[in-house]
Amino acid sequence: MSATGERAAREAGQTLIEMLVVLAIMTLVVGIAAPMIGRLLTRRSMVEAEATVVLGVAEARADAVARAGAVRLALGPAGDGQEGARLITSTGRPDRVLPAGTNLDWPRDGVVFYGDGTASAWDGAIHDAAATRHFRIDPARARVDFGA
Repeated sequence: MSATGERAAREAGQTLIEMLVVLAIMTLVVGIAAPMIGRLLTRRSMVEAEATVVLGVAEARADAVARAGAVRLALGPAGDGQEGARLITSTGRPDRVLPAGTNLDWPRDGVVFYGDGTASAWDGAIHDAAATRHFRIDPARARVDFGA
């Protein structure tokens, strides 16, 4: 090192090679993590759709038992591009909205829940870009069973 401090100024920064090594490592990490994040987000939309169906069925059944009369749970059209189809009850309860990108196999006339806690049976499925999840509405219990 000289009295003017030339060497200290030269060593204070990073070299181009060091920056390229860091950039290569970051690219590798992002390349490995991106597919995992995509699968996680896809799984999240399926879990959210399952929960929406279960909640819609439970509310319709509870309304039917409370009213001691039939309640219909129907599938309505999707809203704007940010949300999917809607589960609509005949009681006027707020709609249950499926996540965008998920589709639901649902009967055209809906599923009917009766005051005694039973329902019309239905074998359906939830679909998204990566998976399909089958379910059954058990008529005796008026509950959703996945994997049917």
